Amino acid sequence: MLGYAQLERAVRLSTGKLVKTPKDQLMNEPGLGRGRVTNLNVTRRAHENDEDLIAKFKQFVDMKWVRPTDVA
Repeated sequence: MLGYAQLERAVRLSTGKLVKTPKDQLMNEPGLGRGRVTNLNVTRRAHENDEDLIAKFKQFVDMKWVRPTDVA
């Protein structure tokens, strides 16, 4: 969720580099603190921009998941 908020506020420099506000700073901004209301608001904004944060989260979890039999 904060990753999407980072991209909303990101600025592209003339060099092409994308500059994002660190997540720990974003958490202190109004409307981006911890909680269900923040999650719903950001998820709704993403949905309005054709971004599916739930699908992206599931994809992230799938990439990190390791089968118990694969652990040494």
